[in-house]
Amino acid sequence: MGLFGKKSGGSGRAGKGRSARSVLDEACGRNIPVCVVRPREAGRVPMARGRLLNLSEDGIDIDRVQVPGRDVRFSSGDDLEAYFSMGETLYQFRTKLLRVSEPKQLNAKKLIMGMTLSVPGALRTGDRRNVYRVSVSAREDRPSLAVWRLPIPEGDTEDSDLPGMPAQAFNVHGIDIASVINRFDDEPDHRGWLVDATDSGLGIRLESVTAGRFSVFEPLLVQLSMPKSAVEEAGDGIALSTLDFLAEVRTKRAVGEDGCRLGIVLMDEGTGAIARRKRTVLRKYLAMVQREHLRNHTRAA
Repeated sequence: MGLFGKKSGGSGRAGKGRSARSVLDEACGRNIPVCVVRPREAGRVPMARGRLLNLSEDGIDIDRVQVPGRDVRFSSGDDLEAYFSMGETLYQFRTKLLRVSEPKQLNAKKLIMGMTLSVPGALRTGDRRNVYRVSVSAREDRPSLAVWRLPIPEGDTEDSDLPGMPAQAFNVHGIDIASVINRFDDEPDHRGWLVDATDSGLGIRLESVTAGRFSVFEPLLVQLSMPKSAVEEAGDGIALSTLDFLAEVRTKRAVGEDGCRLGIVLMDEGTGAIARRKRTVLRKYLAMVQREHLRNHTRAA
C-alpha cells in the first residue's frame, strides 16, 4: 500500500551497523509513518497508523494513531509491535505505550494530540511487502480505476510550515463522500490501475500525469472497477462492481516518462452498510489473490 511505498523519501541510508536510536532519530526527523498493533492481534486486525515525531530520553513521540473505518483503543501499558519503513528497509520493534493522549509538537507552530512509546533497545528488519501489501500488478483481472481531484478545504493549510499541505496528516477535514459524490458525474481527472493494496490503503499507477502534480495529503476520490470474481467472492447479496473511496495521498513517485505511482490511504466513512460492504469486497478480493498465489507457489515447489 501507499504508506509503505518502494521509497519513503530521502536517502534511505539507515542500514547495518547503526544503533536503534540513530535510526529512530532519523526517522523522527523525517516524520516517517509508523504502524502499531498488539502482538497477539498481528495479522488479524488492521494496524493503526501514525507518524514518528520526536525521539527523546523519555520516549518516542508519535501522533494519535488511526485505523480507517475502526475505533482505535489503546491503553497506557499496552505492549505493541511497531513497524516503519525507511529507504529500502522495513524496521520492526517491540515497544510499550507509555502515555495515550498528550500534546505533541507537529511543527514550529502546530500542537496536536499524540502518544508516547518506549524506546527499544534494538530494531529488527523484515520484508515490508509480505507484511503489508498484496500485489495485483501481474494479474489479468487487476482492478482499473478512475481518480477525481478534490480541493483541500479552507483552513487545512492554516499554520502549516509547508505551503499547500494540511497541518495534520491522516485527516481530510470537512470532506465526506456524501458532500462530493456528485463529482462522479464528471469525467475523471486521471485513469489507471491498482498495483497493490491492503484493506485500508492502495498503491495505484496513473498514466499521463507526473508525480509533481500531486501533493502529499491531497484528497482524492477513487473509483475501483472490480472484477466479477471479487464481487461473487464477497457474496451477501449487495452487488458492488465499483468501489468508491475518499482517500488521501501519502506517497508519490515518478514512473517512466509521463506516469506516476501514488500510495493512498482510504478514509473512514463510518460503519454504514455500504461502507462495510466496500471494505468487505476489497478485503475478500485480496484474500482470494493471496490464496491463488499460495496455491501456485505450492505447485511450483
